[in-house]
Amino acid sequence: MTSSQSIESAHRQFRSGRLAEAERILRQVLQQEPRHSDALHLLGLVASQSGHQDEAVRLVQAAIGANPNRADFRVNLGGILLKLGRNDEAIECARAAMAIDPFSSHAPFLLGNALVKAGRGVEAVDAYRQAMEKTPNLLGMMLNLAYALQGLGQLDEAAGLFESVLSFAPNCAGACSHLGAILYPTEQIDRSLALHRKALLIEPENVGFHWYYAIALLTNGDFAEGWEEFEWRLRFPELNLYRASPQPQWDGSDLAGKTIVLHNEGGFGDGIFFARYVPMVAGRGGRIILDCQPELTRLFARIPAVESIIPRGDPLPAFDTHIALPGLPRLFQTRLENIPGSVPYLTAGPKEAEYWKQRLSQNPGPKIGLAWSGSSNDMVWRSRTLEIFSPLAGVRGIQFYSLQKGPEAKQPIPPGLSMIDYTDELHDFADTAGLIANLDMVISVDTSVAHLAGAMGKPTWTLIPYACDFRWLRSREDSPWYPTMRLFRQGQDRNWNRVAERVAGELRSRFG
Repeated sequence: MTSSQSIESAHRQFRSGRLAEAERILRQVLQQEPRHSDALHLLGLVASQSGHQDEAVRLVQAAIGANPNRADFRVNLGGILLKLGRNDEAIECARAAMAIDPFSSHAPFLLGNALVKAGRGVEAVDAYRQAMEKTPNLLGMMLNLAYALQGLGQLDEAAGLFESVLSFAPNCAGACSHLGAILYPTEQIDRSLALHRKALLIEPENVGFHWYYAIALLTNGDFAEGWEEFEWRLRFPELNLYRASPQPQWDGSDLAGKTIVLHNEGGFGDGIFFARYVPMVAGRGGRIILDCQPELTRLFARIPAVESIIPRGDPLPAFDTHIALPGLPRLFQTRLENIPGSVPYLTAGPKEAEYWKQRLSQNPGPKIGLAWSGSSNDMVWRSRTLEIFSPLAGVRGIQFYSLQKGPEAKQPIPPGLSMIDYTDELHDFADTAGLIANLDMVISVDTSVAHLAGAMGKPTWTLIPYACDFRWLRSREDSPWYPTMRLFRQGQDRNWNRVAERVAGELRSRFG
């Protein structure tokens, strides 16, 4: 056979999954022509398919060296680099391929995928749109553009694309699940749940689909099935919940004579929210060790049932069983009618409370704390700027206090908003609790500060995004989890200013 015939034969073997035979043919070609670019390229794809990604990179790079003007070589190299997490190099490959072949849809599609992996969602959407212009009805491109738009919070356009995909491919599980995730905050909750169930019939072991389904169920108050589905989160490999140990996960049985480790699985707000269950665990007997972030240790040390606190990363003592805090509602069979909503279940220490009492005693007027941004990676759903509280500047006689930590803490204060910032003195949540204990109210977006204020029984007004966390349920202005909390919900227009205007009006009524 000629080299071209051998390459075509190797392609057929590759497409049929007979990788060893494809490799044999290609190596024969390369024995005769060591710089045969097509042979090097296809052998690289065989190596990648076989799980040898570093070897695949070497081979495809050699193919590009032999023939630098092949855009498809660079696209496939970029795909292999993405598998290795080398996102920036994949972006370079995509841009180089686009320069070689401006009419290719594969290069901008690769660019979009690489930009998503690099956390550059806005640029990814632009890249996917370029790909769609060249091949408008390719379902994979429509799906990835929809995923990127969903990640940016552009839900209406994302939903439209998912609907289009389902019109062509009604059994596309990804479109079913993600459209269901978009619809769950709306009045189409029944359709949302039906879409999730359909996705799971198609791909019953898909962890992400189970996660979306769990959130929809819990938001709808379907706790019996929701907490069961919520356990699928433990199968996310990136969650990496527990330190390696042979000890079993707690099953809710009696703990007399045993030691249990409770892990804070999520962020600060998650730990504060689920800490309400710690005394319930103590009711089963045993010795409780709490494993959490260092910023929470002093606050959680005041929970009476906790014997010791281990900052995350420090060695754990011997223990018999363990569980992540979010697994406790399932074990205690939490339903809407028996939510453990008694507050306060977290308190400020006497030293911290007295310190802030003295600091604030000279400041007249009602004292209200503000937090406008969180540290979660889903911040696209939440506010990020202090500017949303601009309407509060028109409420006279109130002294506002910043409770905002992190990079957003130094944002410019809106004109006319009287705010004092002591946050440089807040080193952990015990310090923050001391300050909150001396405020009349806290107004916050959905972040850890709102959970802390609610857990302390402080009057709390929480601004809730349209696509909200499951804890806030649907349509309610109160929270059964936090009896002293009031919810101000964003409308379907996702307009924060309207929410803040309503908060300002309520403040005038209360303190005017």
